[in-house]
Amino acid sequence: VGSSKKQAQQLAAKIALEKIKK
Repeated sequence: VGSSKKQAQQLAAKIALEKIKK
């Protein structure tokens, strides 16, 4: 049931990581 929420959180973490790397 919380699959979409987990996916969104993972995506946000990936974007944040890329932002920090940049």
